[in-house]
Amino acid sequence: MKKIYSPLLVLGLLIFTLTFFFVKYSITNTYEENLEESMLLYTDWLVKNQTKQGDFNYELDVSTGRVIEGYNIVRQAGGLYSLCQVYQYEGGSKYEDSIEKGIDFFHGLYEDVENDVPTIAINHEGVKKSNSVALYLLALVEYMEGSDQAKEEYMQEAKSLANYLLFTQTDEGSFIYLLDTGRESDYNNGESFYALIRIYRLSNDERYLIGAQKAAEYIIDRYSNEDFNYSIYAWAMEGFAYLYQIDNSKEYWDFMKMYTQEYFRISGIPVSIYLDTSTGYPPKANLGVYLEGLAHVAWIAKERDYDFYIEIKEFMSESLKYLMSLQIDGPKSDRKTEFDLISGGICYDYECDTQRIDLTHHNLSAIYLYLKYVD
Repeated sequence: MKKIYSPLLVLGLLIFTLTFFFVKYSITNTYEENLEESMLLYTDWLVKNQTKQGDFNYELDVSTGRVIEGYNIVRQAGGLYSLCQVYQYEGGSKYEDSIEKGIDFFHGLYEDVENDVPTIAINHEGVKKSNSVALYLLALVEYMEGSDQAKEEYMQEAKSLANYLLFTQTDEGSFIYLLDTGRESDYNNGESFYALIRIYRLSNDERYLIGAQKAAEYIIDRYSNEDFNYSIYAWAMEGFAYLYQIDNSKEYWDFMKMYTQEYFRISGIPVSIYLDTSTGYPPKANLGVYLEGLAHVAWIAKERDYDFYIEIKEFMSESLKYLMSLQIDGPKSDRKTEFDLISGGICYDYECDTQRIDLTHHNLSAIYLYLKYVD
């Protein structure tokens, strides 16, 4: 005998089904929306903390809202870089005034360098750090990628900055961090490498590709034979990801995967244990730095090793959830403040005594790159 279902039962089943799918997919959408909101709050923090001169407040006391004395010109360039990333994400124009103000600030630090081609260094208080040039160049690249007008206006000076990076590159492929001393820096080796491949992609000037390839060989040869180096990891992975897009070299991918597996073995496992069990020491906000590198590895792993891509994506997703809990007045945080300058920035660590520009801009970039390359 054919069963007859009551209209109320059918309606109930329909409501249950629709509710199930709404909840299921709204959770995914809510996570992405939370990430985007968090990223834009970081961006607003940078804009609020930009000074009249065009640079940014470096560090803040969370309990008082006051600026703490301290400065780092490289991190100033990094703040402008992440601001330009969101400019691209938003489709241009929204943060243009702040970006132009930041560019004007750096124009005041330009110093011409005697060379066969136009070459510009950044001189801050008598010191020329190569990675301040690299990060500022990356800011210009992001800005020019988001605006044809900016590309027309700033390409020549961007190339003059890139020429300085080539000027500081050694025969082996590394980069001199401070010309006066001949000193190298692991950070700078990664940052300058990444900046060169990014300006090559925009300018098609073969000199920058040659410099980036030379740096890549040096990084593989040196860092494959040393203990894992936290300082170079993120920037090197970013550089290799872009270089891989040009020639799909298995050598580049093999290094990226090997070095990322080392990161997971040494640092990623303790982070995962804390995120899963809340045991151990809570990760600091500098976790966002490594997520920037991981996002680029995931970008290439989608094609080369899908299982590895999924592993990276899951680690990044859980890490970003945790990092959102360190953001003051963030969409997934219980941390609140009455101070406008503090609102939207990230705590230095779980204790949340201070905020610092580099941690805010790195976590902004981590979200931007996750949304761009991973999700």
